[in-house]
Amino acid sequence: MVYDILATAKNQGQGSYNSDGSPRPGFLGRVYWMVIGAILAVITIFRVLSLLRQKYYLKRQKPPRSDSVPAKIIGAIVSTAREASLLQIPGFDIPWVNYTVEFPPVGDILIILFYVMIVMLLLFSKIDPFNPMNYETVAYRCGWVSISQISLIVILAARRNLVSILTGISAQRLNLYHRWTARVLFLCVILHLAHFIKTWGVTHQIQNQVSTNTFALKGFGAFGILCWIFISSFAPFRNMSYEFFVFQHIVTMIGFMVAVVIHAPNYAYHVVIPPLALFGLDRVLRLVWNLFINKAGLKPHQTALRVEPGAVVATIPTGLSWYPGQHMYLRFPNVSPLEQHPFTISTLPGDDMQFVIRSKAGFTKRLLKKASQLPEHEKMTLPVYLDGPYGETRDFKQFDTSVFVCAGIGASFCLPIAVDIIRNQHKTIARRLKFIWITKRFQDMELYAAQLTELLECARTFYDTASGIDVVVEIFATCEDDCCGAVTNCSSCCCDEVAVSRGECCCAAGIEPQPKNELTQAQTALAQSSTLSPVYYDFVEAGYLRLKQGRPQPYQYNRRKKLGSDKSFYRLISPVISMAQGESGVCICGPRRFTRIVSNTVVDITDDRAVLRGTGNQAVYTHVEHFGL
Repeated sequence: MVYDILATAKNQGQGSYNSDGSPRPGFLGRVYWMVIGAILAVITIFRVLSLLRQKYYLKRQKPPRSDSVPAKIIGAIVSTAREASLLQIPGFDIPWVNYTVEFPPVGDILIILFYVMIVMLLLFSKIDPFNPMNYETVAYRCGWVSISQISLIVILAARRNLVSILTGISAQRLNLYHRWTARVLFLCVILHLAHFIKTWGVTHQIQNQVSTNTFALKGFGAFGILCWIFISSFAPFRNMSYEFFVFQHIVTMIGFMVAVVIHAPNYAYHVVIPPLALFGLDRVLRLVWNLFINKAGLKPHQTALRVEPGAVVATIPTGLSWYPGQHMYLRFPNVSPLEQHPFTISTLPGDDMQFVIRSKAGFTKRLLKKASQLPEHEKMTLPVYLDGPYGETRDFKQFDTSVFVCAGIGASFCLPIAVDIIRNQHKTIARRLKFIWITKRFQDMELYAAQLTELLECARTFYDTASGIDVVVEIFATCEDDCCGAVTNCSSCCCDEVAVSRGECCCAAGIEPQPKNELTQAQTALAQSSTLSPVYYDFVEAGYLRLKQGRPQPYQYNRRKKLGSDKSFYRLISPVISMAQGESGVCICGPRRFTRIVSNTVVDITDDRAVLRGTGNQAVYTHVEHFGL
């Protein structure tokens, strides 16, 4: 009782400051949430202004431009910030665990460092942490700031959370901040423990406190659980068995929060109880929503499975609504009763919900094995429970020019957004669209046959009638077995590949002009000698569909390659962006290394063109989505 009274007076008490002007530990917990709330308010205001601007230009059917002096100044600041935040530092390999470390974008790193700075200021403001008389005060500060962060960690972990609703940042991107906020919490807990040990060491009471202090014993238990959560949350451990990771992570997190409630004194319950309440609320809301969309679990949705080489295409007739680029969590009770996995919806609202599921390991491998039990070209119907949709993506209909760059299964994310632009031409200001896809074989196009055909038909309409949206589809097959070379490359060319094929190369003497139709002939030969479906031959011959063997090949040109950019993607993206009369949008989806290379290339392009910095070149917005853990 005496301990509680003294601790309350010292760490909560009346008022927010001590007699020497230093803030009390309990008050610092409130300051933490004041700062977080202010940051969220600012981001929300900017998002609302951006949505109003988007609605204004879509209504006018005119590409947004920054022509006035104030608009140019704001645009230059925004463009510079975009370039700096999008840039990614190249990663490195850890061979003994077979893992590649990929750094987040510089913008995310700066946000994380800013967060760490805020926490450190709260811990050590107006106090000398090296004075033995202040060790206990610093320990209490670390404790209060630690438990204040738990609520934010729980919020950021939710699939549909308040932060995502206010800021428009997807829950997948917020998951990065969830992990790093938890790591900062771990650091604060270590400081909390270390300063109490230093306090006991001053009076030589370490052994006595560790053996008799019940608060300390309960704290050691909570710290042990937190240590396991910290270690098991790193990617190499998550990759070993993601299903097991999710299960044990939820269990240990609940155990940690319960241990914190047991460890914390009663005057801190108003801080330690909310995380448990938030976690429970999230689970209840998700349960209610799942019962609603799955008809209380009494009549699950039926999905038709079609087996393709290395993949399963799942089609679900449903009346649900979603936005392009969103994903759902699927649970197949006949395959794995307790596991849910996220898959991107590859179709648009109004169509049947479709998912392209690549077979890798674990659940996806079992699903392919189950679907492969039927004869070839026959469909299997399985019950499936849905959870979602989730995900936030900016509306690309507001951009004058859009470029989509995806690798492998990343087409499931990019294609619906591109098709949405085509279907809503009367509501969009889009003038040109380029879709670039790097996949293993041309037969993978059958996974997205309807969407690709819709894009190519739009391209045909533009070339036949000179109206609509100028669409170009370029597909690279990296593992095509029976391909022939399509284009004779110039070893020192600085021009686009089409310019070379037209005899318009400007950099090398002695290059004989190629016949105008040679590219088409070579493309047709490539199409007929590959696994491409004959359905696409007409599009290849007409030039709407460009096929390439192997990976995008770089062209040498007189410019310095900047950090992590790629010459091959530079020549694929830059010519399209240079034709934009208003703001452009670039959408990237693929593995982490792929998205890093393409993102840095976009930074390279915008920097070379000095976007919104007195050149007249307009802004470039980039959305990055990656898959993998």
